[in-house]
Amino acid sequence: MGGVDCNSEKPPDSSSATEAETDSLAVTKLADSEKKCHKSLLDEVNVPNSDFLHSKEKIEEGDTVIIYVNFGSTYAVKVRRGQTLTMRYGALRHEFLIGKPYGSRVSATAGYIYALRGSPELWTRTLPHRTQILYTP
Repeated sequence: MGGVDCNSEKPPDSSSATEAETDSLAVTKLADSEKKCHKSLLDEVNVPNSDFLHSKEKIEEGDTVIIYVNFGSTYAVKVRRGQTLTMRYGALRHEFLIGKPYGSRVSATAGYIYALRGSPELWTRTLPHRTQILYTP
């Protein structure tokens, strides 16, 4: 990884890290024993805080959660107490999500949903896709 040493007393200088090293560091999946080193290295190279990089086991207030209803229905929700998501399959109060592990099946008023952690693939599925026909002159 280009001279990154987690056992040294002082973290490496972030100005010496190349863009490729920074990118590979941000997407590297490490074992539990190496997570502390990984976090300090991410802080050192100034990687922005992202739900994709920091994995928590349980949903907390302020987290962005992907609500998966079915193949065609997904919603991105910022979890806030007192908020309600109204959808085709009933209403879902955000309080029901807080404290649940990611991937849980949660009951809405008219069915069930899955509360998933955000990933690039789920974001692509969740964001609206609009198309437009362009004609050449």
